[in-house]
Amino acid sequence: MAKRRSGLASFLRLPAATKAMAVEAAVFLALARCLVVHVPLRRWRDRVATARQKKAPVPALAWKVAWVVRKVAASVPFGAACLPQAMAAQWMLRRRRVASQLKVGVRPGSDAAPGAAKRGPALGFAYHAWLQVGDECVVGCRQIEAYAAFPPFDSTRQRLAS
Repeated sequence: MAKRRSGLASFLRLPAATKAMAVEAAVFLALARCLVVHVPLRRWRDRVATARQKKAPVPALAWKVAWVVRKVAASVPFGAACLPQAMAAQWMLRRRRVASQLKVGVRPGSDAAPGAAKRGPALGFAYHAWLQVGDECVVGCRQIEAYAAFPPFDSTRQRLAS
């Protein structure tokens, strides 16, 4: 209980703008978690489509959003692993007109990075998601070099000719 009180005390000491960003992060984390768990990928993949990015330094705002998302994800009462965190941060950055790229990768073995989605020993693969702004990883950055990234989600759907 003392830990929860200190978390609340820390939250109350934050500036109003950061508190608002934390509430926004909690809402987006819950939405992302619901999508990942309850809705098939084909129905929501366009919501995480990749925006074209310019080669530029990462804005301080992107680092702040990433920090807030990580902190809120650690304290929500539901599992907010790597994919919901990356999705929530991407949506928050998109609202602030900061381009980002959500990446999902796979590697053999079940010893995934902390926060990575594990699919069990039967499949023998570990999946992980992270968010990049420019060339920099801002969310889910642990051990990403060990994962082979899938091609990015694209907002233009490619349909197979029958």
